[in-house]
Amino acid sequence: MKGEQLPARIGKYEVLSRLGAGGMAEVYLARLPGIAGFSKTVVVKRLLPDLARDQRFVQLFVEEAKLAAQVQHKNVVQIFELGSEGPDASVFIAMEYVMGVDLKSLLVHASRAGVRIPPWLSVHAVCEVLEALAFAHGLSDDHGRPRQIVHCDVSPENVFLARHGEVKLGDFGVARDATRPADPFLDRLKGKVAYMAPELVGGGSPTHATDVYAAAVVLWECLAQRRLFKGDDPDVLAAKIQRGVDMPPSHYRADVSPELDLILMQALSLDPGDRPASAREMQVLLRNEVARVQPQLDLEQVRRQLDVIMGSAEVRVADGVATDPDPLGPKAPRSGAAHPEAVALVPVPSRSSDFEVLISDVLSDLSSRAITPTDLPSELASMHLGPWPDTPLARALPTLEDVALPAALLDEHPLHGDPPFDDVSA
Repeated sequence: MKGEQLPARIGKYEVLSRLGAGGMAEVYLARLPGIAGFSKTVVVKRLLPDLARDQRFVQLFVEEAKLAAQVQHKNVVQIFELGSEGPDASVFIAMEYVMGVDLKSLLVHASRAGVRIPPWLSVHAVCEVLEALAFAHGLSDDHGRPRQIVHCDVSPENVFLARHGEVKLGDFGVARDATRPADPFLDRLKGKVAYMAPELVGGGSPTHATDVYAAAVVLWECLAQRRLFKGDDPDVLAAKIQRGVDMPPSHYRADVSPELDLILMQALSLDPGDRPASAREMQVLLRNEVARVQPQLDLEQVRRQLDVIMGSAEVRVADGVATDPDPLGPKAPRSGAAHPEAVALVPVPSRSSDFEVLISDVLSDLSSRAITPTDLPSELASMHLGPWPDTPLARALPTLEDVALPAALLDEHPLHGDPPFDDVSA
């Protein structure tokens, strides 16, 4: 927070800035120095001092690091080290530093800027998430026993789109692992209600099918550019989820194909048995569909489209160090701590080609409640995103798809009126 004295070091890492804090951890941008001018930028997540005295939270933090370190995949935020500053000090995790933007922030900005995210980009991002899930779901232990890992927290804020087009899934803080001894404390911790499957909010256990359902919710929201289940009461959200989804994204987007609607509505079925049998199966269905409309998709196309959506920007740092001369919308009074689900953002050069945002895999708020709502707080209005620069890139790639919306949808379309990812009403 503003005026806070930064620790000089955490373990062997030199602290550069404080990125934010949640209910369980504080997050720093740091550097690992070495000989001959070697330097590696990392993100360090440190357990809050008060929680460092509670062995339940220490163990939870340790288990997150151990599990995430086993999921070594290009589509997963990588863990470098689990360390401690001393016998009585907080434990910390050093992890991959990613240049880019989280999917939630991308949706917020696109909504506020009146920009439609192309369906192919949304499908590509979720296919990469499904690739990460398929890998994690298929892991075995050293004896060949399936680990039955379930992420349990697939949501837009845990999906990161790197500057050069890669997509990464982060935050294994509440993941389940069948080879790990049962832990009643961990079993009480859940992911975000709005991305839970019907059987999960009904008291069932997390399974691979619940991860598939969560990925489907993320894709629905990306395509429709609005919340699927919204509200600030977990019980109300649970009731909505258990009633099922009856509105395909094409109701809000004329450029969503019937085939894509069908795949998505199947994945959102109330009955897990009616969904795609695995993350891999859903990924294959989606990839076949996106190949039909975007047959030559590559990372360069993804990178350019991200540049188009985000443009040049000046973004406020989570602790309020940077200035914000033209804030977007009203702000709630700042509490002095970043929202636990918020992504950490830093000032960005004004040229589109230099678009760069620091993001960190911030732990979700772990409170005494078993489940917590996920609607975006007004604090995310601290992000200021400037207008498009007059660059060849900006001129070459349109910010809107060529397909026009039917006039009948204009009044209710998420690009008109209040941005849906700012709307926290039920």
